[in-house]
Amino acid sequence: MGKYHCINCDIEIDRQRKRCKKCDILWRKKRYRNEGNPNWKNGITKTVSNCKACGKRFQYYPNSRIGKYCSNKCRNVGRMKRITKICLQCGKEFETHKCYDKRVKCCSKKCGHAYRCETNPLSPSTQRNITLIVLNCAFCKNDFEVPKKESYKKYCSRKCYGDHRKILSCGENNPAWRGGTVTYRGSDWFRKRRECRKRDNFRCRRCEEYNTKLDVHHIIPYKKVRRNDLENLILLCCRCHKRVESNYEKYGMTNYIRKMLEENRKLGLEKAVSNGRIVVKV
Repeated sequence: MGKYHCINCDIEIDRQRKRCKKCDILWRKKRYRNEGNPNWKNGITKTVSNCKACGKRFQYYPNSRIGKYCSNKCRNVGRMKRITKICLQCGKEFETHKCYDKRVKCCSKKCGHAYRCETNPLSPSTQRNITLIVLNCAFCKNDFEVPKKESYKKYCSRKCYGDHRKILSCGENNPAWRGGTVTYRGSDWFRKRRECRKRDNFRCRRCEEYNTKLDVHHIIPYKKVRRNDLENLILLCCRCHKRVESNYEKYGMTNYIRKMLEENRKLGLEKAVSNGRIVVKV
């Protein structure tokens, strides 16, 4: 099999072709630039036009789009084709779509119902019981109108309902309130947590599950001792941690706490001896 060379850089190539890949890309860029491009249209430049929606001047290529709107936002506004009409009931001006010119006659449902009652009081739609009553909002204290069948409402909007619920269920007013929890565990909490995980070899002390992100549990609750002693910390998985916490609430688990503290003291002593921090005299 013969060897082939690029006609530009003279390097050896694998198959029969005139140029290597790099030289071929450069050649195509020069070949199809300007007049060499089959889509060339005598150097068309940008055209300046005014937007039909906002009136702003903008530039565009005539071969790429029709120069009516400067952006998609203005195009959507221009396509709406809204018209201005006068409400037949209250006389106010309002905007509506051009396709609803013959159908829409009033600015709102309230004006539409009043207009139908005056023009055609015997129609079925006007004989419905939609008598409006005035209520007072329980949060913002503003008056609002609702149909008579919705007289049970207490709030004028969903926002007032949500804001009032936040106040009623916050802190001591919440039925699930238990005095509040403190998330801060002291300045040495993160360091002690890392030491506890290394001491227990990243394994749960109850089920021996291995994981680098197991929970570090206080044998005696932190709210009672306010310390992060390594002897008071054990490594538990999420499942065992929930079981231990639930047992604390039910039974207290005094014997279990005493046993785990003794095991932690022995384990800490063995680690110290193995690391050479404590010399055992024989």
